Amino acid sequence: MIVMVEKEGISRSDGIVSALTYQYLNISAGFVLTVIGAVIYFKEWLTPALVILGIPMMIALIYPPVISAVLNFGFKMFKFDERCDAIDFRKALIYLFCHMICWTIYGLAFYFFIKSISNASFFMIFALTAVFASSYIIGFLSFFVPGGLGVREGVMSASLSTLLPAPIAISIALLSRVWLSAAEILMYVSLPFIKPRKAPKD
Repeated sequence: MIVMVEKEGISRSDGIVSALTYQYLNISAGFVLTVIGAVIYFKEWLTPALVILGIPMMIALIYPPVISAVLNFGFKMFKFDERCDAIDFRKALIYLFCHMICWTIYGLAFYFFIKSISNASFFMIFALTAVFASSYIIGFLSFFVPGGLGVREGVMSASLSTLLPAPIAISIALLSRVWLSAAEILMYVSLPFIKPRKAPKD
């Protein structure tokens, strides 16, 4: 992402800050939707302790000092010189909401993907969004495995097996990797055709 935006004339420093900020807010939004989905659908799994811990964590995720601290840790881990000293709380909320919309669309697409294979009720949409988001995030955070290969599928199949028969859950988890990879490749191949035109020079 950093290399590609740099080719579009955006400085490397801005690319680094925006890329890590994007990933942080994306993961935070996915976590929020996972908790919401769990509260709505997996009520029998929940305990007061989970709710008590989940809500403060959701609030902390969008608290500016927490965002700055996490981003600065990321910069240090990747050996970047950049620092993040302040995050606008209002903008953080807006970006988080936009990411939540994206995750919701992912969940809807995941539902239709599963619907093409098995009998999935539309009322499972919240649970499926939570399953998709949590498995994707856990796979993404598994830095020791390229692309979260195997980790994401394991989490997804284990979660789906509570909603669907185990063989179908495993099949969906494996096929979803092909489905997502095909979508990403298709988008990458189409980039030259949707590249925005540069503004004319004065």
